[in-house]
Amino acid sequence: MIATAVYTGLRKGELMGLKWRNVHLEAGRIEMRHYDSGVAVETKADNSPVTVADREAEAVLVAALSRIAPAIPVIAEEGAAGTRIPDAGRAFFLVDPLDGTREFINKRGEFTVNVALVVAGVPVFGIVYAPALGQLYATLGARKSATASVSLAASSFDDCAFTPIATRVPDTGALVAVASRSHMT
Repeated sequence: MIATAVYTGLRKGELMGLKWRNVHLEAGRIEMRHYDSGVAVETKADNSPVTVADREAEAVLVAALSRIAPAIPVIAEEGAAGTRIPDAGRAFFLVDPLDGTREFINKRGEFTVNVALVVAGVPVFGIVYAPALGQLYATLGARKSATASVSLAASSFDDCAFTPIATRVPDTGALVAVASRSHMT
């Protein structure tokens, strides 16, 4: 976290600050409101789907990141699809407000709110929140990640019990690839 602060100008602790973390809950609630009521689907130039849930969640995330860390550019999926790509410089936030739009549209529940901080080409911090599944994954510091169950009714991630998680050392003879159901058909 200290290296991140040096590169980005953020004070230690700001990345996991209350204002930052809870914006994921707000984005998740927006997505679930549309998930439950249904949404019209549009097609982007690359033939991938997009919904109002994608756009509304992105607007909330981008506004929060811009307020919390105004010196760090935000590259967000829908903005980038519309050719609004800021100069990334040394550090930038990478936002996919609704990863798994096809899963969302088909009401499979397997979609996430994703935000990462990339510094010098390396992701140093991230949060992945699956609102329909009530699951959160977050970086808590250097080489420290955790997961927690999160209710949409939660007002803060502070009320969550985080459980540490870690990756295994990859077996180069048995690598694993992950893909969504939509990409398998």
